[in-house]
Amino acid sequence: MTAASKRIHINAPTERVFAYLIDVERHVEWSGELKYGLEKISKVTPGPLKPGSVFKSLGLLSSKAGVEDTSTVTEIEPHRRLAWETVSIGAIQQNTFRWAYTLEPQGDGTRLTYSLLERRFSPKSLPMWFPPLIWLVDHKVFGREMAGGIQKIKETVEQRGFIPS
Repeated sequence: MTAASKRIHINAPTERVFAYLIDVERHVEWSGELKYGLEKISKVTPGPLKPGSVFKSLGLLSSKAGVEDTSTVTEIEPHRRLAWETVSIGAIQQNTFRWAYTLEPQGDGTRLTYSLLERRFSPKSLPMWFPPLIWLVDHKVFGREMAGGIQKIKETVEQRGFIPS
């Protein structure tokens, strides 16, 4: 079950939107100002993104700074889909998030869907009531943050005239 998903129409071709999304080091541009945003992101695996490529990020979690995550690209279909898994290790729990961008041509532009597909916990010694509660929190909190993020993606690609490198 998808925990959170947001869609937006971007007045730009899928090729341009996809080029922006696969430039992972630029994700700070749209996530850096968010409450749970990124402070820094860097590719670990050199070259173009492909399944297995790794990138690390330093971000915010609630009011705490300095949460380091390791992400691995799980799926990449040019101009259509980018998916990755992020592992975030805390003091007593490890969270694994599965994310995806899906792009669809829509008129003269692109419909972008940004999804938090799943969150898993390790170790799994959680009370039975905890996962449904987290799903509700993720749906609300991540949904709000994702909506702000895709709005910034739209603005960058459309208004600032993003040109892929």
